[in-house]
Amino acid sequence: MLISLLPERRKTQCETHRDRLLGSTEYGRQGPQPVPGQYVPTCDSQGAYEATQCHSSVGHCWCVDRNGLEIPGTRTGPGRGRPLCIEQGPEVRPPVGPTPRPDVYPLPPGTHLLFAQSGRIEFVPLEGYNMKKTEAKTVLHLPVRSC
Repeated sequence: MLISLLPERRKTQCETHRDRLLGSTEYGRQGPQPVPGQYVPTCDSQGAYEATQCHSSVGHCWCVDRNGLEIPGTRTGPGRGRPLCIEQGPEVRPPVGPTPRPDVYPLPPGTHLLFAQSGRIEFVPLEGYNMKKTEAKTVLHLPVRSC
């Protein structure tokens, strides 16, 4: 008898979903067999939903998010191939806000933005791609004279 000293990994959402439809448990087969032609999700080697899911009986394929929910507008019909889906692992997060172009490098330390506005010349320190607005200073101020 072989006893494992490592704790068993808990089943993921995808594995639980798949096993429930297949009628299996951690102790083996139990319950009814899957209905012929029923969609059963596919899981990757880590147990996450594969980004592209297909229902082989009807020929449809679609993209899913990390929770296995279909992403609207990604379903393809029979004979139309598989959609191009993006892997949605837990560490993948879409960027928020604008991102710099890949050919633009951060500014060196000590760089300032110098500008003139309403009789004033001001500068704002820059750090990487960000302006340090709280550290902005007026360099020259010429009051407007009224005649």
